[in-house]
Amino acid sequence: MPENAVATGSETGSGLRLQAVRIDQCMTQAQFARLLGVSVRTYHSYERESADLSLAVIAKLHELYNISSDWLLFGIGLPTRTEEGLALRAFAHALEQYRLESKKAVSATDFSDILERWFGEMGEGRLLGMDAVRIWIDILEKKQCQ
Repeated sequence: MPENAVATGSETGSGLRLQAVRIDQCMTQAQFARLLGVSVRTYHSYERESADLSLAVIAKLHELYNISSDWLLFGIGLPTRTEEGLALRAFAHALEQYRLESKKAVSATDFSDILERWFGEMGEGRLLGMDAVRIWIDILEKKQCQ
């Protein structure tokens, strides 16, 4: 394998994932090839999975669209690390820390419900802080005691 090549698409399905990114950007193969700095022939071979993706192409996709190399090469995880995803991860961590520090009993189902509600509120443009979550936890605890 050439030094700057990373993975063979036929082993990973990376060609289909690369094609999905291109289609999501509403670009032709020629436009996407030009954007990535490769020839149309080279790009076409990436999608057909007959050539290895170069580090330069992987880096460019990450730079332009925040594409995860794990997803692109191996289909692991999510295509991008979005701000929402990072915020959700941080929120879940803060929620778990609060639960541990306060020694509040929160079932896995209730924990999931809180995360789901928080994410729904965020999707509607309302970012709820930990104060709202503390109230939800208190309400859930009272509900469990009844």
